[in-house]
Amino acid sequence: MTTATDRSTSAADVIYQLDNYLTGECLSTNYTYKVYTTPCSEAQGQKWAYDGFMFRNTLTQKCLSTNMSGAVYTATCNIDAPGQFWMKFYTVLFPYGMLKNQLTDYERCLSTNYSSTAYTVLCNEAADGQFWRFPLHS
Repeated sequence: MTTATDRSTSAADVIYQLDNYLTGECLSTNYTYKVYTTPCSEAQGQKWAYDGFMFRNTLTQKCLSTNMSGAVYTATCNIDAPGQFWMKFYTVLFPYGMLKNQLTDYERCLSTNYSSTAYTVLCNEAADGQFWRFPLHS
């Protein structure tokens, strides 16, 4: 049985603004459920609460999600949805790291390009668009 849970911000959540190594832009969303990158700002659509598994947008209260075709979007947070579970993986580009998704057994990573599109592709440490910095944000 699949059940959605209330994922409102808790004291255990850490707020991040995820900026991309390749573009310098930040991961963003709005009420259309689309995920993309835009120039970093103080916009709520760029703030993501992370509980160690799921990234929940502080504007929409929806979780960062993906599917097997590589689409990235936000959806109602659901602890039974492996497309919403993300692992931070650091490499030699620290403080930048990769976001690997559980749905694909952590073989696909969140990525972007200069057209501001967000998607997942097979993880590749030579692909600069797959590296994200996780600075804390208040």
